[in-house]
Amino acid sequence: METILQADINYPTSLGPELGTWISQNYHSEWPVARGNEKGIAVHHGRLPRSLGQLFVHLFNEGEVKVLICTSTLIEGVNTSAANVFIYDKKINRTDFDFFSFANIRGRVGRMMRHFVGNAFLYHQAPSEIETRVEVPVLSDPGSATDFLMMNVDRSELSTLGRQRQATLPFETGLSAEILREHGGLGVGLLQALDVRIREMLAEDRT
Repeated sequence: METILQADINYPTSLGPELGTWISQNYHSEWPVARGNEKGIAVHHGRLPRSLGQLFVHLFNEGEVKVLICTSTLIEGVNTSAANVFIYDKKINRTDFDFFSFANIRGRVGRMMRHFVGNAFLYHQAPSEIETRVEVPVLSDPGSATDFLMMNVDRSELSTLGRQRQATLPFETGLSAEILREHGGLGVGLLQALDVRIREMLAEDRT
């Protein structure tokens, strides 16, 4: 913040001077954050009072703050987007961030419905990209899926082996497909035991 202020970088807004005055009066008159707010610049980090952090993010999203200087809090639950992101440091604490963290930061740039196109500027080499494909076991390996999942996947999305298993489960368990789909989360063993007990009670009632 001090470096930016010394360089006379500013993006004044109508709310900035009033906000800067309020913060200097209620926190500290020499706090650079207050002087930054007057110039349309704010900060966000873990030690910032939570109420101020939430306020600065809200004002940034509303355009009342034009520049938001932040630590890795940007990828830790802060819901915001920007036209441009400058990634000055590649570390989270003392460890280089990985590709997933980098992708999360990059994902804050140029979101649709807010900024059609965005830019991410790095002051270092980006982490090496890694495979991010996610496989769903019930589709790629139906043998590893639970009966409940197997019965609730659309038949057209299953492999040949998956469709065969889905078709044979009712015969193997003695339970209808409807019961397996709706109540299979309880466990097939419990459902089979309940089925036996219900049949016994019905037989007792008839006698």
